[in-house]
Amino acid sequence: MEQLSRNQKAAIRVAIVASMLFDALNQTIAGAILPHIVSAKKANGRF
Repeated sequence: MEQLSRNQKAAIRVAIVASMLFDALNQTIAGAILPHIVSAKKANGRF
């Protein structure tokens, strides 16, 4: 890997952490909301 400046390394680290947090947030939201959507569809008979 080529030499990166300190700022570039920091930016990459921030991007990686942000994407990890975003993934965790998406999984949490999906885990919290999806069962409600599925049960609502089943209740409406549209599943």
